[in-house]
Amino acid sequence: MKTEISQVPPQGLTINALSEQTGTDRRTLKKRLRNVPQQPGGGYLLADVEAAAQEAADCGSLRDEKLREEIRKLRIANDLKERELVNRRDVAGAIRKTLPDIPKILDQKLVQEAPTPEEKIRARKAIDEAVKVIESMQKDWAI
Repeated sequence: MKTEISQVPPQGLTINALSEQTGTDRRTLKKRLRNVPQQPGGGYLLADVEAAAQEAADCGSLRDEKLREEIRKLRIANDLKERELVNRRDVAGAIRKTLPDIPKILDQKLVQEAPTPEEKIRARKAIDEAVKVIESMQKDWAI
């Protein structure tokens, strides 16, 4: 039975559990983790395993690249379960709702509250640049 990442104990995962989750041989993991300190309960933290895999991947081994990719997938799966990731459509919807109001907000805050005529001119230029960026974003992102 696979250990669910959301059920990872605070002391970390054992080499056997990591091997099962990542599909990497126990001996390979043990070799990669020989310089990584174990937690008091005898396991390894996912962040420490990922750092060790990154160091090994710098050497160019395909096996180590696979390990890094499996750890990345485990992190994403864990973040999805804990609802730490935001759906791309939700972000696009929020941007779509917010972008048209930005020039009005900038006008209100920058121009109308600027104490001198020079500052109002600079604020207008900044708003014009912001509008160009917003239009570019809307075109590039098809918002």
